[in-house]
Amino acid sequence: MVYSLTEGIVRKFGSPRRGQSIRFHSIEDYPIDRHVQPLRRLSKSVIVFALSALAPFASRSVAHAQASMPGMAMPMPAENPAADAGAPDGADGGAEEPESEVQLFNMQDHSDDMMKHMAHFTTFSAFEQGSREQLLAATGATPPQLDAFGDVSAVVPIQQPGEHPHFQLGAFGLMFMAGLGPHVDFMAETALEADETNTLSIDLERMVLRWSNQAWFVQCGRMHTDIGFWNASYHHGRWLQPTIARPSVVAFEDGGGLIPAHAIGISGGWQMPSSKGALHLVLTVANGRGDIPDQILLVRETNLAKQVVLSVYHTGLGVEGLRLGASVDYDHIAGAPPTIRPDLPYAPIDEYIGNVNLAYLKAPWTVIAESFAFVHHSGTQTWPIYDTYAVLGRAFGALTPYVELENRNSPNGLPPFFLDGSLPLEPNFTLELVGLRFETTSWSALRLEYSVQEGVSGKKLPMQVELNWAFGV
Repeated sequence: MVYSLTEGIVRKFGSPRRGQSIRFHSIEDYPIDRHVQPLRRLSKSVIVFALSALAPFASRSVAHAQASMPGMAMPMPAENPAADAGAPDGADGGAEEPESEVQLFNMQDHSDDMMKHMAHFTTFSAFEQGSREQLLAATGATPPQLDAFGDVSAVVPIQQPGEHPHFQLGAFGLMFMAGLGPHVDFMAETALEADETNTLSIDLERMVLRWSNQAWFVQCGRMHTDIGFWNASYHHGRWLQPTIARPSVVAFEDGGGLIPAHAIGISGGWQMPSSKGALHLVLTVANGRGDIPDQILLVRETNLAKQVVLSVYHTGLGVEGLRLGASVDYDHIAGAPPTIRPDLPYAPIDEYIGNVNLAYLKAPWTVIAESFAFVHHSGTQTWPIYDTYAVLGRAFGALTPYVELENRNSPNGLPPFFLDGSLPLEPNFTLELVGLRFETTSWSALRLEYSVQEGVSGKKLPMQVELNWAFGV
């Protein structure tokens, strides 16, 4: 379900650091009329004054048109029709017709220019009267829309000392979209979520301005990087994705993922349709990594180099719902002091990421598989990481059983960039997960999962059972 968003102002908005929270104020608390109404009255006064000043010139233009083109009828309104009707022939009725009463829309001379001015006035007059629909229609925009997503889980840890069965509140996400005119769109996504310390905070996850036509697009802002399939296709509404959580390799930065899931920069793309689908090419240039994986560089950069991502994928290939793709990413990570990166102080790190992906999404089947290769290089040291996951599911009416497998192998261990201590990451593991999804309604679903992780050496990692109820409207 999609709802129209009426006018409102969020008094505090941003992307706070982890552990911080933001106090909310309702739209009703904000005295919007105190600011908007004076501006509306001032705008109306200026426009009326400008049109009044133009009226004498318009009257003279009409008179000139009548004199130069006697065959053209130029009807003019009478100030007092009864007096004019009773006046003798040749008399002027006792008074001249005021110039301010000229009907601008009846003018034939300079009609194009005057019609533009009047249409402009009509637009803002409608806006002054609160007619949002007329304003949007006059500017070629589309009504704003708001989508909401959220979920709640019950988690039972198994063989995890110190962990207890608990309920877990997932992120509550709001996605705002609006068409700003022909080919121009705006989208923003925020998420209200709690961290491991039970602190509630809000993050501006995405904010994108986009221009597009049938073949090209250019967008800028904070976006999800086009690394692989999952990160470009699934965002912060967990109801939309097949499993409860994202695979570990593509988890968000604050959730222990290896990829730079978010980017602040500019992205452009091109697509070439064919008889068997379409070829897509996407190039992104953005701010690079911060000092730690969870640091997103919103307004400042740590070095001159920029993150560069190139993604190529083909949809269709003669099979509806099939997508094949590959992507590469390069970033030069600036050095950090020993308090942040004790194993590699002040040394920059070159990060290379390669990905190949396959997805087949056509009812009743869901098939997603991706393979990543990470190489972090600094001086004479190199840290490779290989991570592959696959998700397979088949729907039987409202029920969809599915499985997920993931394997990670880090021959030289994790690079120092991931060892800042803020997030516990496993260098080597195998994940095995089985789940069942039930569509409770068209806009919500229950998912039950059992998962177990096992280290490459046989070390037992966390096992758990999770029941999740998610929605999207």
